[in-house]
Amino acid sequence: MNKFLPSELKDLSESKERVMRNVSNSLAQETSKRKWPYLLMTGIIVACSMLFVFRVVLDDPQAEMGKETPVDIGDVPKEKESPSDIADLSKPAFTVELGKFYLNGVTMGDSLEDVVERLGKDYTLIDDLDGTGADMGLDYEGKLIVFLYKDQVETLLFTDVDSQYGEQLYRDYGGIKFVSENLMRYMYSMENSYLIKMELDGDGKLLVRLMQNVDPNFASHPGFKYQPEVPGHTARILLDPTQPILSDANEKFYLHGLTLGDPQAKVTQYFGDDYTTQYEVEDADYAFVYGDEMEFRFVLGKLQSIRFLKVDESYFNSVLAGYEGVDLYSEETSQMVSTEHSEDGDLIVSLHYAK
Repeated sequence: MNKFLPSELKDLSESKERVMRNVSNSLAQETSKRKWPYLLMTGIIVACSMLFVFRVVLDDPQAEMGKETPVDIGDVPKEKESPSDIADLSKPAFTVELGKFYLNGVTMGDSLEDVVERLGKDYTLIDDLDGTGADMGLDYEGKLIVFLYKDQVETLLFTDVDSQYGEQLYRDYGGIKFVSENLMRYMYSMENSYLIKMELDGDGKLLVRLMQNVDPNFASHPGFKYQPEVPGHTARILLDPTQPILSDANEKFYLHGLTLGDPQAKVTQYFGDDYTTQYEVEDADYAFVYGDEMEFRFVLGKLQSIRFLKVDESYFNSVLAGYEGVDLYSEETSQMVSTEHSEDGDLIVSLHYAK
């Protein structure tokens, strides 16, 4: 049985170690061959990531690495317009809010801080204020003078307004306005007694003045009753129902600053609460009747028609001289101004919708 055994057993440990090394090296080489594509892809991804981070840092030097900062769009400040971008002194922007007139965002009662915020700091102080009633005057490039009294705006005077722009501004205003005999243009707010006056100076430049104290020349218009001494008011204007001021703007007609569609509160604000209410009226829900002088009819609380019942005929004929025809009609809004005589011979002037 043992004849096949070698006569001498050799030490095979060295051979085993050599075989194991060869096997290990072979496996390592095989693994390396399979792994290099993954290593290459990982390297590419890392390189791209580093390039992206580098670009972000270049675009935003304040970016913080390794820190997440939520971005709230609402907290990003918007770029503010500079006063020079918004305050064209030859074409002042005109707006009306709650009966207050604004020119380039400034109105009566604004503070010095308000004025500077809106118009900027590029002004010079006026030394001589005698006769102005102001204690401070700001001169903007010689084109706008702002007069203040006790840190509140009292008057704005634009000294060189584009004449065509001023004419359009006047045309577009729908409230009480008129051209005086000496060709001055007036725009008036009954709600706050704000007044804009337009006139030409000796050099032919258009002056536009915003004020609250009533100009006596303005108050002398036949459509007004001037009350200079009223407690709590510098002056007060009442509307004369016998001489209604007719004006138009944007295809609408106005009588004493009222037009169709106005709320009943505006009527009472202009003419007071001394009226009677009638409910059985034609083409309306009810009417406010002011004695034998005025009648205002409403549908759903909005003016449906206006009637001045005892109008000075010579006065209104002079008003109509500036219009074409006796009956005035707007195709755009279907508004019509018409005249008729009562049985007693009184002139009735009406603003209503055409039937």
